[in-house]
Amino acid sequence: MIGRNSFLGLVLMAVTMLVPDDYSSARAASLETLKKFQSIQVIPLESHALLLEDHTAFMGSKVANLGLIPRSDISKQRGWLVVGTLMMLAEANSPERQERESAASAQAEEILKGKGLWSPNVELAKEVAKQLSAVGLNATVSEQTRSLPPLQDFGTSNTAGLRRANAWYADTDATDRYRSSGINSSTAVMEVGLGNYGIGVGTFYIRVLLKVFEPQSGKFLGRARQFEHYDRIGREDLWSNDGAGFKERFAQLTRTAVAGALRDIGVEPK
Repeated sequence: MIGRNSFLGLVLMAVTMLVPDDYSSARAASLETLKKFQSIQVIPLESHALLLEDHTAFMGSKVANLGLIPRSDISKQRGWLVVGTLMMLAEANSPERQERESAASAQAEEILKGKGLWSPNVELAKEVAKQLSAVGLNATVSEQTRSLPPLQDFGTSNTAGLRRANAWYADTDATDRYRSSGINSSTAVMEVGLGNYGIGVGTFYIRVLLKVFEPQSGKFLGRARQFEHYDRIGREDLWSNDGAGFKERFAQLTRTAVAGALRDIGVEPK
């Protein structure tokens, strides 16, 4: 049976993911194809902001209560699940909500950076390289970052980052991007990043996206995506100690999602 928080979280995720994209099925590169290369360079995408949709994720933390609709205002009503969900859907694209979410996201980003430069896509790239190395592939994380399509093409809404990531994933044309980068023909390039990345009502969710290229010819070799979520966030403290709780949950989700995405392109993780 789906709990109240889980149901509402899934509804909000559905709203977040109602963005035009081209998510055709994964195209397998296969382990045999990748083993033909002496090494794999894992290149993280430019990161986009965490989408915060749930005020309960901020409770007891130094992130302000800038979220959606106070749960007490919903739960007092008979049939609160339906009424509350409709209220949230109605507010989903309001300027006021977007302003609150943007402010909350900015605060969360500052906390996660802490004293260093924590980046979700760099952490994701490290996990991809780790799992590739575990199956005998020589994988390293690149110091360079792959830019997303220009922001001006996608507007300024809170879902612009997601739509930019989707546009990157949908593009499977050959590229000359790496021809002059110094990456030789014995090295495959795997670009990795996050599509969906946020917290809904009681639910932390991510979607891992990856694509593989042969750098010198620019030939597209394969791609995959994997969605994972954790729906028992409740009132966990995600933000103390530079967001230690958030980073732990993020690592757990990426570990599972990366394994699924690699499996979809023909690499069976260990």
